[in-house]
Amino acid sequence: MKTSSFLLRGLAVAAVLSLGLFAASARAAASEAKGAKVADLQLQINVPPTWRPFLDDDIAQALANILTDTFKRRGYAGVIDYLEADRRAPNPDLPLLTLNLMQWRIDRVGNAECTLTAELAASGRPNRDLGIVTQTQITWIQERGRYGFRHFEIADALEDTASEAMRDLFKRVADTGLVRGFPAPKTK
Repeated sequence: MKTSSFLLRGLAVAAVLSLGLFAASARAAASEAKGAKVADLQLQINVPPTWRPFLDDDIAQALANILTDTFKRRGYAGVIDYLEADRRAPNPDLPLLTLNLMQWRIDRVGNAECTLTAELAASGRPNRDLGIVTQTQITWIQERGRYGFRHFEIADALEDTASEAMRDLFKRVADTGLVRGFPAPKTK
């Protein structure tokens, strides 16, 4: 009898401690949510289907990372919220930048190409078509790279073309004046 009451007391103490930890973590999460910065721009990327279903998500995530990095380096001070495909709906009160990837590849002669279309939707205004953004770079990829570095050269070439395309897109989005966080235009 003494053993079972000791066991019950131990379980009760453990339950109280776990409830206390749960309440503390809930309070911390609520305070983080209050201090969280609201996004200034939502980003949605549509990728054409590939032969590997999970590759589509990886390609979209890579482009989102390149866009975020390029925009930050160019002076964008806002917060970009990347919306993964079919995970959550965009907030209608925030601007939404939609990219439709057409191709991102090494062509048959070895040049890296990145082509996409862009559209900006701001609340209460008609959608703004930003047109086709395309970049092509000549690459000098060795046929058999030393220590198998050929794959790294290809990845670098693809990343460089996407970065150049995002630089062009940065200027187009900034020129619309629909998204806050962009640096003021320079006077000539």
